[in-house]
Amino acid sequence: MVIDTELHPGVLKDQITTSGGSTIQGVMKLESLGFRDSIIQSMEEINKANNK
Repeated sequence: MVIDTELHPGVLKDQITTSGGSTIQGVMKLESLGFRDSIIQSMEEINKANNK
């Protein structure tokens, strides 16, 4: 979606969630548990393995 629309991911998130809705509650929980950092670290490990 980001590539197709050229919109920032935060803008897309705001377009598909409602404040207080179940989707944003789930997103907030993922963020509080470090989901974003886990994805970044996983991608870094993948890149290291692929560059050996």
